[in-house]
Amino acid sequence: MTYQILVYPLAKEQILILPFDALLPLAEAMTVLEMTPYVGQPYRPSNDRFRELRFGPEGVGRINYLVLDEHDRVDVLQVTWWK
Repeated sequence: MTYQILVYPLAKEQILILPFDALLPLAEAMTVLEMTPYVGQPYRPSNDRFRELRFGPEGVGRINYLVLDEHDRVDVLQVTWWK
């Protein structure tokens, strides 16, 4: 099964300001989310559909997202890069 990726407006703004060297690791991470969204770690103990996937060298990037199995969709809520 392939999940559709929906990027929220805040995450789109964050992606636009990422450094160039973050773009390829981000694209690879998004591809992973399309195929296996539960690969990320849960970040809300009360609801494991809210997850976080680290990406890039040494995990300096982070995607916070919500898995919506009933819609075969991953909603990307936030994207950050600490380099």
